[in-house]
Amino acid sequence: MAETIGSDGSQLLTAVYEPTAPDWLAQLPAVETLRRVWVQQYFVEEGRCHWRANENIPPPSLIIASPYDLDARLGVKRHHGWIGYKVHLTETCDDEEPHLIVHTETTPATTPDWGMAEPIHQALEQQNCLRSRACGRWGLCRCRGHCREPE
Repeated sequence: MAETIGSDGSQLLTAVYEPTAPDWLAQLPAVETLRRVWVQQYFVEEGRCHWRANENIPPPSLIIASPYDLDARLGVKRHHGWIGYKVHLTETCDDEEPHLIVHTETTPATTPDWGMAEPIHQALEQQNCLRSRACGRWGLCRCRGHCREPE
């Protein structure tokens, strides 16, 4: 079935890029998206369309996971997968105070959590938040109490 879908896509793209096709057709964003997805997933060899093996597709950080959002990526964490983005939340963690979210960071779904410790720390410093202790498996810094106004 996958090769039938690939062949259909190949025929459609061939027709769109024929010299007799209207010029505006190849300039449609949907056609460009189809072309990009097709190239990532299929190839033609000896006149036959083939589905690419996993080792011959782009890495997850580059592959188009959704034709509706070209920046969305496939993310996997603890054996759960999704297509979209990852949101990193930083909250206060003082025992005597309510826990408040003081920073959010949205990244591609392929961004590892451990790679966000430094950017989050820098953002908290720019917000003038005091660091009380490192919390979490990846050493993400959390703010003490509330962010302070600049002096």
